[in-house]
Amino acid sequence: AEGVPHSIRRSISLPRGTIPSNIFLHGCLSANVFQQIQRIQNMNLRRLYEGRKKELESKNGSVGAAEKILYHGTSAESCSSIMQSNFNRRFAGQNGNSTCYGHGTYFAVNASYSAQNKYAVPAADGTQLMFVARVLTGYHTQGQADMKTPPVRVAPDLYDSVVDNLQNPSMFVVFHDCKAYPDYLITFK
Repeated sequence: AEGVPHSIRRSISLPRGTIPSNIFLHGCLSANVFQQIQRIQNMNLRRLYEGRKKELESKNGSVGAAEKILYHGTSAESCSSIMQSNFNRRFAGQNGNSTCYGHGTYFAVNASYSAQNKYAVPAADGTQLMFVARVLTGYHTQGQADMKTPPVRVAPDLYDSVVDNLQNPSMFVVFHDCKAYPDYLITFK
């Protein structure tokens, strides 16, 4: 783009057959609800994410970055901002959404959770938006409502993320914007 020589910020619509089906099947949404699937390409955000990933792999030893494919429902108003500037934890709790595991950015293990109307806010035509994101979860611990950052794991290192349930997490919360990358945007109804 003109004036932005070192980045590409765009999305590409993809035919349904070209998407890795395991990304969406694991997410518990049936294929017939998809209106459009777009692959997000933002080189600046991807570079920041990959840098953070290498840092966690080095710091965390065998646990590494623990990259996961997770889901994040959003509104049409927030969508462009996420594609341009990434997820922003400063918006935690807005629109009446809970911050019961901390004031970070929330990602669900199952797409059906993020597809709820309170997260993937329906537009006037009834369409909803949800990101399929790469998220660096690293070492995680139990989240709490008052957390602004994850707690200390081994001083001076903090946990990399927090969860809703240590034994069987269905929700991961990250407190550093570069620990997530919006890979795909799903428009569904």
